[in-house]
Amino acid sequence: MSRVPCYANTEEAQILCHLRDVTGMDTQQLAAFMCTTPETIRRWQRGNMRARGPALGFLRVLAMNANWTVRDAIMLGKLNRQYPVATESLKVVNPVK
Repeated sequence: MSRVPCYANTEEAQILCHLRDVTGMDTQQLAAFMCTTPETIRRWQRGNMRARGPALGFLRVLAMNANWTVRDAIMLGKLNRQYPVATESLKVVNPVK
């Protein structure tokens, strides 16, 4: 039986809750999708840490965009795990198709 995540009343926690409801992604998948660690996702969910800068901006964009699918999210997560830092040799115009 999996543990039900506890969500704080922060903007980040509410966005992550919404993303989980819409996509069904787990912590590992969300972390890969966001290019961060599962522990960071957990801290945002619990309200122990607040997202800042690009991470917060990305969360807000995700909350507003209803056109992406779970398959798109997983594909982007795999790309982020494979290439965790920016690279000039990556020839991907649109990795999410």
